[in-house]
Amino acid sequence: MPDNDRKKTRKDMMLKTREEVNADYKVVSSDQDPQERRKMQSQTFSAVFQTFFRILKHTVQPKFSGMVAGDVAVVEIDACHHPHGGVWR
Repeated sequence: MPDNDRKKTRKDMMLKTREEVNADYKVVSSDQDPQERRKMQSQTFSAVFQTFFRILKHTVQPKFSGMVAGDVAVVEIDACHHPHGGVWR
């Protein structure tokens, strides 16, 4: 198949796909009333933040588990120095 025919076929396929996506989007967006959309967005927003803070909690927690408040200051000071006596740059 010549390159020109391939390009035309590909453009036709892309156009058809865009039209299908646009048609599907119109159907979905017209079915949802504004209150339902706001409620769904609110639930999604809440779920995203819950997930974010759960991940944040689990990534920070293991570093300091089992330590007391005074130990955290020591860890922060020691973290600035190279383990072999040098200073991190």
